[in-house]
Formats: sequence, C-alpha cells, structure tokens
Amino acid sequence: MKPGQYVTIIGAAGGLGHLAIQYAKAMGMIVGAIDVGADKLKYCTQLGADFVVDGMSPNVSEQVQEFTGGGSHGVLCLATNPAAFANSVSMSRRKGTIVSVGLPPGSFPVPIFETVLKRITLRGSIVGTRVDVEECLDFAARGLIHASVETDTIENINEIFDKLRGSKVKGRIVLNMCAEGHPGCSGGHAASTTASRRRGL
Repeated sequence: MKPGQYVTIIGAAGGLGHLAIQYAKAMGMIVGAIDVGADKLKYCTQLGADFVVDGMSPNVSEQVQEFTGGGSHGVLCLATNPAAFANSVSMSRRKGTIVSVGLPPGSFPVPIFETVLKRITLRGSIVGTRVDVEECLDFAARGLIHASVETDTIENINEIFDKLRGSKVKGRIVLNMCAEGHPGCSGGHAASTTASRRRGL
C-alpha cells in the first residue's frame, strides 16, 4: 500500500489492532477501524482511525464502501470470526489485498465470483522480517507508536482470560511476574517493563 490509500482493520481495538492503526497512520494511510461496541470504536478514533464501523452492524461492508468511495485498497483481518473474512472481500476495492493474521478454527467462506471479478489478492501473514522489526522499532523510537498496556499479576489469570473471551481488553495485558513484594523478585523486571512501556515498546 501507498500513502493516501485506504486500509481497513478488522478487530482494530485489540493487541495487534491498536498498533496496526498507529503504524498505518504513521505510514500515511487513511485508516478504517472495525470492532464491536461504542467504547472500542471511540478508542480506535483516539488512536487515529479516520472512520469507524461497528462490526455488529448489518451493513458493515456497505459503510466501508461508502466512506472509501469504492472499497479499501487493503484489508487487515485480525478477527477470529470466520464471517469477518467474507466481509473482507465485500469491503475491498478492485485489485485490493486482504491480509489474514487472525486464525479462526476450520475454514472460512470466500465469495469466489466477487474475488475473481475484482481480482482480489488473499494473503496470510504470521511473522515479519528483520527489516520489518527494525522499521517498527524506528517508528516507536520516534514516538509515533504507543503500546496500550495494562499490567496484572499471575494470580488474576482466570479473570484475565474471562476478559479476553469477552473481548473486554483494549491493547495488551502484560503479566508482571516480579510484582513488588513477590518472593525471589528484586523488582528489576517490573522497572524494566515500566521503562519499556514509556518508550512505547
């Protein structure tokens, strides 16, 4: 993709999505964010999304098509709902590219006619290159990327998983394995975690 083109991120308020919004904005793209609930959509707007759409809306693809004037040049699917993949095709413009990072179980439906007619490219991605990592760290070092991190302890792991299952986490939850007063911990790891968070890493 090039600066000035449209990218739509599905599952935009999560750990990967909230960073994807910021990277896309830093690279000069016009960003659409799709997630569920007014609170998450407001969060995406605060991160820099140019337009937001509630994923529970019955006309998600139509809203994206309308805002982008014909569909997104790129769609980044971070959701684990198979229906999101079918919607990705509908919200793409001619010769658009869909990149799947989310891993729903089983298979997912793809409308063949629309995919072929619009000459859409479908790609999967699980890891970047060393050059990608260097570029990502450079964006962070320049203060363009800020990770949203909530810290918690291992004792609360069941509650944390409940929040994850209920899609109630914005950004990332990091387990602090060396909480203050924890046996065998000097606190150095906790201090390091805090310093990294301040740098947006």
